[in-house]
Amino acid sequence: MHMLTCRKGDPRQITDEKLLKALTVNENLHSLGFTLRPEDIGLLAASDSLYRFYSEVKELVPEMKAKPMYPNFPDQVMEIDEAQFRLHQMIHYFSTYELEWLTGKSISRGWLPDMESTPKTERDDRLLSYTVLELAEEDDSYSLCLMRILNRRERLTISEKELVMLSLPHASEETFNGIRIAFKENLDLLFPEIFEKMSGKDSVRILRHLCQHTGDVLNNAAILLKKHKYHFRTSQKRTIVKLLESYPAENLRENLMLSNTKRERNLVILRHLDFNIYARNTAHKKAVADLRNRNIISWEGTAKRMLAGHEEGALAYTAKRPGAMLRMLKWILSLGYDEEEIVNLLITHAQQFSTQMLVKLLSSVRVESEETIRQEREKEIQAIRSRYEYERFHMRERFFAEQKRKRQIDEFMLAYFGVEYERRRHECEVERHNQALAASLWELSEAGIAKKYREEINECTRNLESHAEILIQGQKQKIHALENSIQKCEERIHFLKNTVRAYKDSHEGAARCAEYAECRILTLEADVIRMKNRLADLKAEVHALKNSVFHEFHLEKKEAHIQQRYDRIREEAGPKISALKKAHEKEIEKLDNDFSKRLAEVEQEV
Repeated sequence: MHMLTCRKGDPRQITDEKLLKALTVNENLHSLGFTLRPEDIGLLAASDSLYRFYSEVKELVPEMKAKPMYPNFPDQVMEIDEAQFRLHQMIHYFSTYELEWLTGKSISRGWLPDMESTPKTERDDRLLSYTVLELAEEDDSYSLCLMRILNRRERLTISEKELVMLSLPHASEETFNGIRIAFKENLDLLFPEIFEKMSGKDSVRILRHLCQHTGDVLNNAAILLKKHKYHFRTSQKRTIVKLLESYPAENLRENLMLSNTKRERNLVILRHLDFNIYARNTAHKKAVADLRNRNIISWEGTAKRMLAGHEEGALAYTAKRPGAMLRMLKWILSLGYDEEEIVNLLITHAQQFSTQMLVKLLSSVRVESEETIRQEREKEIQAIRSRYEYERFHMRERFFAEQKRKRQIDEFMLAYFGVEYERRRHECEVERHNQALAASLWELSEAGIAKKYREEINECTRNLESHAEILIQGQKQKIHALENSIQKCEERIHFLKNTVRAYKDSHEGAARCAEYAECRILTLEADVIRMKNRLADLKAEVHALKNSVFHEFHLEKKEAHIQQRYDRIREEAGPKISALKKAHEKEIEKLDNDFSKRLAEVEQEV
């Protein structure tokens, strides 16, 4: 998040001088690698922060006072040996950081090699990719910061947490209405900071908006109680009790008894808070008393009682917590409730489902489905086994007859499978020989020879092209750099044209700004034409270098030699094909004879 603030100003007081000053500030920001959005330039021109804006931004950017090691980079680095380059690095770092570590004193400038610095006579064509800064008024900066950071589903960093803590005391009620902390770990991080570092009144006001219900308050109170070794100061007790009383009593009653484990934890928290002493609301005191007297039934217990008794509104009551309803879905369906009614109620609360809940639901449904199928299969197997044992016990003669018949069937199937096995084996061998013959004939055919010829020619061409690529690598890098520079110049021209259209027909100060932008456009367009001419020359050099490589390695002679070799292969293909077909016929005849002998042996054994 790249955001800067400025004081709120009156847009009606913008003058030509202020607008020109704002444009000048934006141009100066380019030297630091930043730029403002077009709509923020007018906001800056109307602000009182205009005249010190650039200096304040510059103070935030670290300044590099040391001279470069190689003034004519990268030409000087490319000219020296790698060993010399590495030696320069080691000596420089040892004379700077290692000596700082040894002596404990700061060294502003270490050893540098004696390199000649040539003054730059040509203008750098490369443009920086600027980081866009967002400008916000000081009054709105706190609310924007809170909404953008807290509404994300990510854990807060240390700097983000400090920024939130700085902005919270200045947030308005409207800002809090637009904040909903979806990532609960962020609330766990902020709750103790707000509780311990802010006054009781401010912490109650802020935490009342950040915590969705009393369950969030109790969860964080349990963490704080353990952190403070189960002892709160009186002011801290009053703050937490007042925070709990800021929610409706019904909300407190629901979250006090979520489960037996949570009940015991909440009783410990309330006892260390001295709730009955510092509480002022009768309804809240009664809810705590009912918890101690076991008169509160948990929400889940209430839902199960209503569902089991088929009470009116049981499904609607359960659907208020769709996650819990999904976890009880199998049990609810077993009670005979209508599936369509359940689906309609879940659809109305679909926006409350999280991705984690949906993934967990899919996994559990898949596991339950597999478990149900396995149980049903085991039941079927058990039923078949019981029926088989019954028939075996009461029909002994029939059982033996079936056993005899089974043996006969097994013998018949053995003979049948033996014959089928031999037949299948024979067919596979014949098919394998046919495929081998087809592959050999295809290699000797015109299509196969042509394919091998093309592959060899392509391989030779690729080798030469890879050799040429090594030679033209430097030119390609220059071409890529020029294309990037042309693109960035055109983007700059487009931006300046938009500025000209916006301020051309305005008052005198804006018109002067437009004239300056038009001059800048003409200069950039001339630079683009010069770089495009240079790009065309480099591409012509690359094409000529490729042709010279092909000529140097005699590509045409190699192609002619390959052509002659494959012509000889075509002439010899005819006799080879005839020989292959004759050998194939003999092999098939031999396989048929072997198959007949094996088949006769199997039938004789059966």
